[in-house]
Amino acid sequence: MKTILLVCHDRGGANLLAALLQQSDWLRQQTLQLWAEGPALPAFCNVQPSPLKVKQLTQNQSDKPDLVICATSFNAVLEREVVRKAKQLGIPTMSVIDSWMNLASRFWHPLQQCYDFPDLIGVIDAPSAGKLLEALGENTPPLAIVGQPYLQGLLQQQQAKTAAITQQFDFLYCSEPMQQSYNQHGELGYDQYSVFNDIVQLFEQNHQHIELVVKPHPAESIDDWQHYLQKFTSLKWVHYRLSSEPLQDLFAGANVVFGMVSMALLEAVLADKPVYSCQFNRRFALADEITRYMQICTEPVQLWHALQQPVQRIQSAPLLSVLHQSYQRLERWLQYLLGAPLHLRMAVPDDCQRYFHWVNDPVVRSMSFQTEPVQWHEHQQWFHHKLENPQALLMVAEQHGKEIGQIRFDIEGSSCWLDYSLSTAVRGQGLAPLMLQLGCQRVFQTTTCRQIKAQVKLLNTASCRALLTAGFLTQSQSDAWVQFELSLD
Repeated sequence: MKTILLVCHDRGGANLLAALLQQSDWLRQQTLQLWAEGPALPAFCNVQPSPLKVKQLTQNQSDKPDLVICATSFNAVLEREVVRKAKQLGIPTMSVIDSWMNLASRFWHPLQQCYDFPDLIGVIDAPSAGKLLEALGENTPPLAIVGQPYLQGLLQQQQAKTAAITQQFDFLYCSEPMQQSYNQHGELGYDQYSVFNDIVQLFEQNHQHIELVVKPHPAESIDDWQHYLQKFTSLKWVHYRLSSEPLQDLFAGANVVFGMVSMALLEAVLADKPVYSCQFNRRFALADEITRYMQICTEPVQLWHALQQPVQRIQSAPLLSVLHQSYQRLERWLQYLLGAPLHLRMAVPDDCQRYFHWVNDPVVRSMSFQTEPVQWHEHQQWFHHKLENPQALLMVAEQHGKEIGQIRFDIEGSSCWLDYSLSTAVRGQGLAPLMLQLGCQRVFQTTTCRQIKAQVKLLNTASCRALLTAGFLTQSQSDAWVQFELSLD
C-alpha cells in the first residue's frame, strides 16, 4: 500500500481527481491524503473513503507521500508550490490538466518567474500535447495522454440514467469569468455580462416569453452577478433567476444551454442537450477543442435563427474516443511513477541480434502482415539500412536495466508510420501504452512530424487496446486491419 497525496484548488481539477477516486478501485486501496483549497473543497464532500485532509507536505517518513498527483489551476499557485516542494523532497509528481485551455500558463510560477514542472503531465488528447510542445519546446517534461475521468464519468451516468422528475425551464446560461481571464481590456470583444445582456435583449426585442436560469462559474462572485442583474428591472418577456444548484440537476431541467467556451458546455453535450456557444462580436476564437461539439454563434441574430431551426446535434464520436478508458489510463501512469521507470534509447548496431530475436517471435510473426520467418542475412541488411536512414528512428525500451521492446518510426514528410513490439517476458503488464506515448513524444519533439499512423491486424486485439490507451484514434477499418492515428492537429 502506498501513500498518495492529491492536491487541487480550482473546481475543474477537483472534479477530475474526485472522479478518479470514485472510479479507481486501485487508488481507493491506497492511503490517501487530500490537500484541497478554495473552490475545490465541495467536490470531495461525497467521496468515499474520505481522504485524510492535510495542509502541508510533511517530511516525516511515516506520513511522507510516495506520490503526489496535482490538478492544475489557471491563477492559483497551490499546485505549483506543492510540485516544487515535492521535487525538493524527491517525491514523484504528476500534474493532470482538466481542460484544453491555458495549458502552459498552468505551470508558470508568477512569484518565482519560472516554470515548475512535475515529473509527468497528463493531458486530455494529442492536440493538447501538441500545444504544450509548441509552447515549451525542448523544456517540455514527459507527457501522458490520459483523457478526462470526470467527463468519462458523466458519459457513463448519461448512458445509465433513468427518467427523473425535475422542474423544466427554457434556457440555462452557464457563465464563466471571461472578463477577468481573457477580456480585462476588451481585447476579446465580449465577456459574460455582455453575452447575457445580448441574449436578454434578443428575446425582449422578439417578444418571446422565456425562463432563463443563470449559473455562475465557481470562480465568479454571486454578489457581482446580483449587482449586475439589478439593471434588468423592467423586463417584459424574460424571467431570469440565479441558481446555485448542481450543474447536472440544471442540465436535467433545461431545454437548451447557452454559454461561451467553458467545460460546462461540454458537460451539457454529454447530457444530450442542445448547446450554443455564444461568442458575440468575438475578435478571435477560443477553445476550439470544446466548441467543435456545439454550434457557435458570433452574433445574436445568428443565435436567434439557430433557435428557429430543428435541433441539430453535432457528432460527438471523436469526443467519446478521447474519453475512452480515461481513469484506467491515468491509473496506469500513476502505477508507472510508483514502479520501475521505463526508458527509451536509440538503437545501435549491437542491437541487431536482439531485433532479430524479437521479430521472429512466434506471436510477432502471427500478427504481422507478412507471417513468414525473417532470415538472418535479410534482417542484417534491413537493420543496418534503417540505422543509417535519417528518416527512420529506431528506439529500444529498457526497464530494470534490461531491454524489453522496440519501437520504430518511418518518417514521410509531416507524418510517420509506427511499428513496435514487446518481449515475451513483459507482455500483459500494461507497458505497451507507456512505451508508445514516450516514443511518440520523442518523435514530436525531435522531428517535423505532426501525425503518427499505425496499421494492425483486426484480430490483434492487444495492439488495438494499447494504441487506444495511448491516445490514438481509429481512422479506418477493413475486414482484416485497423488504422490508427495520433495527430497534434
